[in-house]
Amino acid sequence: IRIVIIQSLQQILVPELSLNTIDATLRRSLAVAVKALETTLSYGPLGDWAIDALSDIGEAGVPALVKALQNGDRHIRNQAATALGRIGRAKPIDNGVIPALVAALQDNDLWVKLYAGEALVSLGEKVSCAMPVLVDALESPDLNVSDHASAALANLGAGALPALEALGRYYRRTSSSAALAAFAKLGPIAKSAAPAILSKYNLMNDCGKENILRVLISIGPAVMDEMPQKRDSGLQKWLKKWLSKFIQPGDILFFAPKDIHSLIELATSSQDQRVRAAAEDARKCLLKKTLD
Repeated sequence: IRIVIIQSLQQILVPELSLNTIDATLRRSLAVAVKALETTLSYGPLGDWAIDALSDIGEAGVPALVKALQNGDRHIRNQAATALGRIGRAKPIDNGVIPALVAALQDNDLWVKLYAGEALVSLGEKVSCAMPVLVDALESPDLNVSDHASAALANLGAGALPALEALGRYYRRTSSSAALAAFAKLGPIAKSAAPAILSKYNLMNDCGKENILRVLISIGPAVMDEMPQKRDSGLQKWLKKWLSKFIQPGDILFFAPKDIHSLIELATSSQDQRVRAAAEDARKCLLKKTLD
């Protein structure tokens, strides 16, 4: 019965409606609904339904979600932090949300701290407060925790710079695809992570090497400043190999045209003359194919 009630409450309001645009009767109904949902948070598995409903209600559900950050069930606290981040991304909110999330960074449960940090990052608030939590999460033995932190850092842009060293250590330790994806999303900002990325290069199969090369393409030519420039380095050989494949008639490349341009640009920055020569050959071949 409670589940049916909660599902019905979720349909009461259109979340986009401002409290200033609904009449007093509906406001009273909404207050009753929020109070009922807040009470339902104490009913074990039903708490998930209540958090979802409060999140759907939006601004009016925020005070109850802030209170939920103090709930005895860590799962409820996790969900509440995530819901507050979701509401805040859709519409600026106050109601003590930021101080409550900052306080949740001190929670005894690592997952709760991480979700609170992710919410703050998504809101663009108190990122400096959240950064130590995200860095600590990268050192966690639980790879799911560290992958969550990697994904949160990927959305920070230049704000992720203080955590790049820790993200690099995490990648060296685990070869995490989430960390690699974060480097790719951060692009040129992640150039200092090149040594960590390259540390796994020679240990990878061809598919893994191609993935690393794609990440380096995303970072751009600036990554060459961080690369080993020895003529026999594995990456230099791999760059030359892919460029050579490109100019072979009938060969199939798995790079999109824009990535081929980026690959050539990357190789042109190499200190290995053979790689630069291969880049020039590939550039001429690309021009000829374009003209044809």
